[in-house]
Parts: sequence; C-alpha cells; structure tokens
Amino acid sequence: MLKKLLVTIMLALHVTIATSVALGQGTSAILAQQNPQSSLSRYFEPKAGLSADEAVAYALSHNGELLAAGKEIEAARALVRQASLRANPQLDIERKQQINGSDNDTMVGAMLPLELGGRRSARVLVAQRELEMKERLLADRERLLAAEVRAKFGEALGELLKLGFTEDLLATTDQGYRLVAARVTEGRTAPLEQNMVLVEVNRIRSMREGSEGKVEVAMLELRNLIGMRPEEPLRLRGDLDHLIEPLPSVAISTELALRER
Repeated sequence: MLKKLLVTIMLALHVTIATSVALGQGTSAILAQQNPQSSLSRYFEPKAGLSADEAVAYALSHNGELLAAGKEIEAARALVRQASLRANPQLDIERKQQINGSDNDTMVGAMLPLELGGRRSARVLVAQRELEMKERLLADRERLLAAEVRAKFGEALGELLKLGFTEDLLATTDQGYRLVAARVTEGRTAPLEQNMVLVEVNRIRSMREGSEGKVEVAMLELRNLIGMRPEEPLRLRGDLDHLIEPLPSVAISTELALRER
C-alpha cells in the first residue's frame, strides 16, 4: 500500500512537470509558477530581478582589476600622445659672480634636439603597440569574466530550479501524508503506514533544506564574482534556455581564432 501511494505521488509530480514542459514553458515560467509562500521568492523575481546580461554589465563596471586595467590603458594613450610630440627645446642660464670682486660671468645656452633616423616614429610605434597589448589584455579579461559570470548565473538558476522541484515534491508528499493520516483516523489504514510516510516527508524536507543551502552558496558566490556586497539584496530573473548564445560555425570560429589570438 505504501509503495502504491509513493508511486502515485511521484507520478503526480512527474505529470505536473511534464505538462509545464509540454506547454513550452521555460525556466523562468516554471519558477514563476511556484507557491507564493515558497522560499524561491527570496531569490527569484521574474520582472524586477537581475538578468544574466545585467549581471555581466554590473561585474564589468565594478571589478577592481578591470578598473585598474582601464586606468593603465588611459596612461598608455597619454604615452602615445606624448611620444608623437617633438622633443622640447632646452634653455640653460648660468650666472657666476665673484664676492667682493668684479669678476662676473653670465652664460646662456640653448639646445634644440633633432630626432634623426626615424627615432620619433619608432617611439610612437612602440607606444602604440604597448597600448594595443593592454587593450587586448583588458578585452580578454572582460571576456573571461563575462563567461564566468554567465556560468555562475546559470549554476544559481539551476539550483533554484532544483529547489522549486524539491518544494513541489515536498508539497505533494505532504498531501499524501495528510491523506494517509485521514485514513488512519478513520481506521482504514494501520498507523505504521502513516509513520512510514512521515519518514518520507521528513526525508524530502531535509532535501529541501539542503537545496536551499546550495542556493544560498550559489547566490553568495555570484555576489562575490560580480562585486556586490553580501548584504545587498539580489534576486535573479531569466531563463536557462537563452543564457548562452549559440556557437558560430567551425569556419567562422577558425577565422576568429586566427585573427584574434
């Protein structure tokens, strides 16, 4: 009897999930349909939450290493402008005066540096290459950070989805427990069966607590990655189906690799 009840509960949950998928609903739609009393409302907001693109933009604008690299690029641009300028002329004035005497001497000298043999163009070229190197390093850091943020964002959404399924399973199993409890009260089922179903309810409740703990860890890691303080509120929105753009063809990927690397 217990096995039949558990099978019925699992089938009911499976049918619910399969129906949602069959209707073409994405991750955000599934999470949005959770019970309003669910703990998911603390982590997921389908309208006002933070999307993956917004998380990437926030990380790029708040990452300390990227901000420092941006300052280095500004300095490199200034060096390029400085390298393109002609050398400044020099004017030296020297005055010698004898104490208690008439032997005085004044010397004035001027110098105009002549950059021959393409020295200035070579200096400009070196400064430009250094600027290009720093810009490419910054672009590579931004690319890696954006990919890491999207991966962590997807991991957090996945943990939220698992938490939602676990809470659905807990709600369904709890309903089954109440049904068994009513049958025990009426004397139609042995109390042992109620205790066995209660054990299953407690097991799933423990699973839910573990799932929520994983969500907390994933959200904390995402905050740390994008540069958000732990006490700042963070709720997500989005869909796993469109989190990562499709990869280009092999020919385009090869061309990009040869040109950019």
